[in-house]
Amino acid sequence: MKIRVKSEDGFELSTNCRQLKMPQRMAIEWKHVDVALFDKLPRNDKNTCVVVEAKKMSASCLSAVSQALSYAKNKSSCRRLIVTDGLRYGVHVRNGQQPFTLGAYMNLTRLRKEYPIDNCSGANEALLAMASEWKPDIIHEEISDSR
Repeated sequence: MKIRVKSEDGFELSTNCRQLKMPQRMAIEWKHVDVALFDKLPRNDKNTCVVVEAKKMSASCLSAVSQALSYAKNKSSCRRLIVTDGLRYGVHVRNGQQPFTLGAYMNLTRLRKEYPIDNCSGANEALLAMASEWKPDIIHEEISDSR
């Protein structure tokens, strides 16, 4: 089954439902992290693959990056930071031990293909990067190809 959303300005977002499966290995409010996702069990720093930091609607989700970075500091397998206020999502990614960079951004009130001023991809790549099956080499290639 496919999900399709079309914005007012004609931007269409489409994704396969299999790409949106919720991971079973997750913890809420774990070690000060709002939501932590794990590659495998047990739930520990070594197996943490995603740190999600959520802010209230009136706060910019991108202002939560430094907080999310501090939570991911000693988690070497963490490849994604997702910051959100419920409407806006910033997905920061890293390869290996490189620093995190903003790979994709999505604003649910105004879906876009890319954000050139921030040098990052838009809604399609943000959704893919938030999927449990995300692989850094595949998404980075898609992000690079879309620019």
